[in-house]
Amino acid sequence: APLLSQRTPVPAHGRKNKFREVAIVVTVCLLAVFGILVVGLFTSDTAADVLGSASVRLLGSPSPVAATGAVVEFGEVRFTVLTDQLVRMEYSADGLFRDTATLAFVNRNLPVPHYTLHHEDDWYVIRTSNVTVRYLSTCPGPLTSVNLEVFVEVEGRRVRWDPSQDFHPNNLLGTVRTLDDVAGSLELDCAKQPRRDLHCTYGVLSRDGLVVIDDSWTTEFTADDWFQPPSVPNGSYNGSTCTVDPKVREDCGFPTISQAECISRGCCWSPFQERNGIPWCFYPDGVRQDWYLFGHGRLYSKALLDFTLVSGSIPLPPRYSFGVFYSRYWAYADYDLRKVVEEYVTHSVPLDVLVTDMDWHKTMYKTRGGWTGFSWDPLLFPDPDGFLDWCKRRGLKNTLNLHPAEGVKAHEDKYQQFAAALGVDSTMNQTIPFDMGNATYMRTFFDVMISPLERQGIDFWWLDWQQGEDGWTRLANLNPTFLLNHAFTHNPIHWSNGNRPFILHRWGGLGNHRYQSGFSGDVVPSFDSLAFQVYFTATASNVAFGYWSHDIGGHTDPTPSELYTRWVQFGVFSPVFRTHCTKDANNDRRVWTYPLDYFTIMRDFIVLRSRLLPYAYSMGRIAHDSGVSIIRPLYYHWPEASESYQYSVQYMYGQNLMVAPVTKPMESDIQQTLQHDIWIPDGNWVNWFTGELIQGPTVLKGRGYTLDELPLFVTGGSIIATKSEAKGMEVLGRAQETPSALHLLVFMGGVTRGSGAWYDDDGVTSAYRRGDSVWTTASYQYDPAKRTVTISVNRADGHFSDLPSERYYHIRLPNVWSPTAVGVDGVQLRYAPMDVVEDGQKAAWGYDGSSLSLLVNVGLQSTSRTFTVEVSFVQPLEDPLLEMGFAGRLKRFQQAKVLLDYQWGIDTVFQEDYPNLLLAAATGDRISSNRVAARDELQRFDICAANAVVEVAALTVHETVKKQLLALIM
Repeated sequence: APLLSQRTPVPAHGRKNKFREVAIVVTVCLLAVFGILVVGLFTSDTAADVLGSASVRLLGSPSPVAATGAVVEFGEVRFTVLTDQLVRMEYSADGLFRDTATLAFVNRNLPVPHYTLHHEDDWYVIRTSNVTVRYLSTCPGPLTSVNLEVFVEVEGRRVRWDPSQDFHPNNLLGTVRTLDDVAGSLELDCAKQPRRDLHCTYGVLSRDGLVVIDDSWTTEFTADDWFQPPSVPNGSYNGSTCTVDPKVREDCGFPTISQAECISRGCCWSPFQERNGIPWCFYPDGVRQDWYLFGHGRLYSKALLDFTLVSGSIPLPPRYSFGVFYSRYWAYADYDLRKVVEEYVTHSVPLDVLVTDMDWHKTMYKTRGGWTGFSWDPLLFPDPDGFLDWCKRRGLKNTLNLHPAEGVKAHEDKYQQFAAALGVDSTMNQTIPFDMGNATYMRTFFDVMISPLERQGIDFWWLDWQQGEDGWTRLANLNPTFLLNHAFTHNPIHWSNGNRPFILHRWGGLGNHRYQSGFSGDVVPSFDSLAFQVYFTATASNVAFGYWSHDIGGHTDPTPSELYTRWVQFGVFSPVFRTHCTKDANNDRRVWTYPLDYFTIMRDFIVLRSRLLPYAYSMGRIAHDSGVSIIRPLYYHWPEASESYQYSVQYMYGQNLMVAPVTKPMESDIQQTLQHDIWIPDGNWVNWFTGELIQGPTVLKGRGYTLDELPLFVTGGSIIATKSEAKGMEVLGRAQETPSALHLLVFMGGVTRGSGAWYDDDGVTSAYRRGDSVWTTASYQYDPAKRTVTISVNRADGHFSDLPSERYYHIRLPNVWSPTAVGVDGVQLRYAPMDVVEDGQKAAWGYDGSSLSLLVNVGLQSTSRTFTVEVSFVQPLEDPLLEMGFAGRLKRFQQAKVLLDYQWGIDTVFQEDYPNLLLAAATGDRISSNRVAARDELQRFDICAANAVVEVAALTVHETVKKQLLALIM
């Protein structure tokens, strides 16, 4: 309980006694984001040091009622100090304040932060370490610029705000409901966005350091987790309170509500046909104000943490959702889908979730429109139980598309049962309308229409609501998107088995982050659309909506091979990987239907997505604990660097990876994309694919990227946990499995000490919220004097039922020399060829000359004990030859060799014409066969590379081919 140190008695609210100074002192378990973790989340100091992220989740039951010590009242005005940077400010005309949960704010029961309250002339001053609120008590009534001013500390300066100013100054924006039919970009600045149906939402972050969220007329939750309209303070209706600008009016009822009912609610009635030709019922002005001040300066991560403390945490989706989805709007029969799954196996492409669009149900396009349905089409799925069981035996998860707006029609299998449950006369075979605003209706709908499908094996639902955002819910300020998200997430029938709720649907407004994940809609394919999706996805994290799922490749039209390949590359590093497109014979997203070169690249990236699952899932847990999503704008990490705001098509993928997707087409003459400039922040960074070490801050200007290249950078000192590549039938359903083997990638990047961590739980239930989970940490230390690297993998910290007692470990160190000795816990390992080390289960080590990588197969290790790997080198690792990006350069020389091979019979050239190019291209193989000569070979590589440029310039090949060759090797 908070400690209240009361220096002088505080008069009861409403008395005329002079208010004296009060000091409130508490101990609060809120730590700075990217600081030390809260004790209890991790029980070892090592985990806190390694992760370095304030994954804070306060204990105790959430409640919309704030702690008494956090509340200060002055008649019709109330202030609640929720954290040292978050203050609720209220005015109520009758002095009665609401303590109910709203759509956006569900928990106010937080430990009381330290603050002081004192009197300065006629002003009462509430002061925390970061925020000062001043209220002029001699000027009662609504909060205005006359009686309220706020000061926020922003990087050593005080920023002033009052209610006459913008509530969202210099806001970093949030998200919108959908990108349906968007070609290119969409306006995210809500003041400039004319469409009300998009539920445009500002973020809780601002470069100016403060954001004010108006929650005055937001729909409330009832005690039984349904919805109710906000109450209007008694006696508030009069002519003076109803002069509200139509541009900012908040609806109080349906547009067709009667005048009597409108007035009885305490709301305003406008008989004039000001909106859509009908009268308008709206909330009065100046009778209630309910504002939340986020005064976090540029501590953006702390702002997100505080937001999720009061608005609810970002749920951790089931592990399978971090895998690979297949979706297509197509009239698939069960045998068609079986064939698609078999094709995934044949082409060695991972698959975890099978999405079936609306043709799963009886559509009857010609006679009934076809959108809504709840019964399997027996012509396409004669045995749905057998089909779903077939999928489950292969580890696949299933979801179905739903458009419920047309209600339950008489041809539905469960029509009679549904009508009987609702007391509806079914003899007339009339459609039962979809009454989503009726709690009884929805409970019956889930029980009768939905739960039988879930019992058959449907794991979650794709809600594809597109039938309008007004008039469906019975509550003016509750849109159907939000209602459906909440209802399907909290459906007690589906999730009674303890499994984590998961849906696929659009954004419904602030607070919607509690219902993951998002479906961004039907985008028009183009490079501009791709570029905007990158920015859009990262910006949504500003409202904690961290799991947007896009139609990879776009939706509406066939996508050219190059564009689709680039979209897949972005999709690999997006929250949800889901390919999809509309029904068109020329529109397909199966990667093997594209030309071989494109397919090979896309497959390799999708495999990388599957391999990176331990890292991504760990970042998902951090998002749950900290409010910082997996996809993060650069300014979360470098808020004072202007470049972090300018380079908006770059983002952090978790804590360690920075991605700069290629969003421009290739130059036809050189077959490379001359990418926009890429900003490298302060610190050491390693290019994931090439091994190049880059020291920031700097800008990479005008670099070219071949189709198989993606600018992906790892922070120096990182240890990244991955899985091995799946083979055969193992490509199916692997995302849901708890890894029995891990590959740890140690990116030293010129940093002598580094660390990493990975997270495990059962992957599907909500037991992680009760602590059934495990973190495992690893660290390394490089001793330049001894030329040794010591890697320690610590015992698993925590427990859950499916935690393997033992795991196979492989550890890879890129950009190092071949070692002289490798040992595990003092036992020396034998050297073996790389294929033996990669595929074998016995401890050994190998060296790959093409990537300058050491691979250590540690063998089977207990997860309950720490083990240590010691590596000794003869040559120092601080060598520019190891930092030049040899792996990437070598690959380009090999590509140049292939390009020359394919000139045979066109503009035939001979190997004798380019021996230096061939020598350079074979450097990796020579290093692998003679590891001690690696340094000499790298020096020779540079010489050969320079000579190869001269050779290529002299070749008698087509000028376009020559440009491509020179672009590759220069």
